[in-house]
Amino acid sequence: MRLNNYCPNLGFAVVGPTDENEKYKLIITTKESRGLTIKAAYLISKAPKIKGWRFIASIRPMQDLSAITEAIDTEYQFQNFKIKISDLFFLPNLYCIKSKKFNITIYLQDYWQYPKELLRQAVTMMLEDLLGVRLTYSKINKLTISQLPNITEHLMPIADMETFFDNFDVIE
Repeated sequence: MRLNNYCPNLGFAVVGPTDENEKYKLIITTKESRGLTIKAAYLISKAPKIKGWRFIASIRPMQDLSAITEAIDTEYQFQNFKIKISDLFFLPNLYCIKSKKFNITIYLQDYWQYPKELLRQAVTMMLEDLLGVRLTYSKINKLTISQLPNITEHLMPIADMETFFDNFDVIE
């Protein structure tokens, strides 16, 4: 079966190993179309196990990090509310050594005024745009959204999340 027959706009890339310990990678891409992420993930879940190969569903991050850190990033509009990635802060709550995933709390001003399920969908979509789908789901186990406290110096700007994930190290 050809990939286009399954779903137009899905693409793929093949990446060879850079050293003898790495595997070949077949990456199913969604060409930055959020709506196809589930189809790409489904394909990967049905992929056969082939020695020397790794199958990955991927969507590239779509946000400009410098605009976010300067708080001049684009607003997202979800039904009747607008929000920017730069409005969000986070704290890791728990790290699971076995799954290598975090429970994360995202903090937002006026959290209480948004419909909870819509807010969860909005924040998830924003994380996917910031980090990419692969990183979002490979590092976050449980996502909680909460009111931004008055004292915020212990919180991290969400723009620092990828750096946090990259630099987190467990001493065993």
